[in-house]
Amino acid sequence: MEMNFEKEFMRVNPAYPHLLRFMQTSLQKSEISWKDITKLNMERVCSYLTERVSPNSARTYIAVIKAFLARYSEENLMPCANPQMRVKAVPSQHIALSYEEVMKLDAYQPKNDTERDVKNIFMRGCLTGARYSDAIAIGAGNISNGVLTYVSKKTHTEVKQPAHALLWKYIYEPPTKIRHSVVVNRTIKQICQNIGMDEEVQLFVNGKLKKGHKYEFVTEHTSRRTYCTILAEMNVPTEVISKLAGHSNSNITSNRYICIDTKRVGEAAMRFFEAK
Repeated sequence: MEMNFEKEFMRVNPAYPHLLRFMQTSLQKSEISWKDITKLNMERVCSYLTERVSPNSARTYIAVIKAFLARYSEENLMPCANPQMRVKAVPSQHIALSYEEVMKLDAYQPKNDTERDVKNIFMRGCLTGARYSDAIAIGAGNISNGVLTYVSKKTHTEVKQPAHALLWKYIYEPPTKIRHSVVVNRTIKQICQNIGMDEEVQLFVNGKLKKGHKYEFVTEHTSRRTYCTILAEMNVPTEVISKLAGHSNSNITSNRYICIDTKRVGEAAMRFFEAK
């Protein structure tokens, strides 16, 4: 009996039922079979993903598909065992909170449990640079003699840094529950609007110029960028920031996580612009 494509895909990739639905929709099929894996069809899938999800998500989905097809490349099940599926790089900019905005957020009084939970984890990210999955797991046991130590769940690397003076406040008031990313992103935008982050900004997001208020561009990942950006503005070397944030190399830090505001260039640089 011939192996069923969809059953085998789900057996190997149980976390990606939505990716299988994307493939069905892009190929206008109610069920995908091995014979549908042609070069042209995979180009259609790639185009569909590129148009509907973020570049990072599209790259992840395409990598999952390619890894799955490579697994069965020698079984003679499909017309094209090694399709060339690529996502073009597109410009994308991000924002970070200023130190003053972080202090306003620290002083903000949450209106409900959801706001309290979201503020707690977002502030942990601002104070440590930790990813959401790491920030939510940080506890008193991670701090010893003023040093915060944890192992990143994503990269499995050990991170050590001075424990921020405000961090204890958020460790002693842990979240009531883990909030879904959709809830986190919606809530942190509302909180940032409440504290007055209504400056007009324009950014390239996934290759398209978007304009709006600053709070509209804040996401759960903004806390990590905020940590890196504030340290960069304090002239901490990028290589050091990279280590503190648990990045695998400093290029990731400089290219994706440091969002320097060119309107705030510092006193030394202003002497150039003022011809002094």
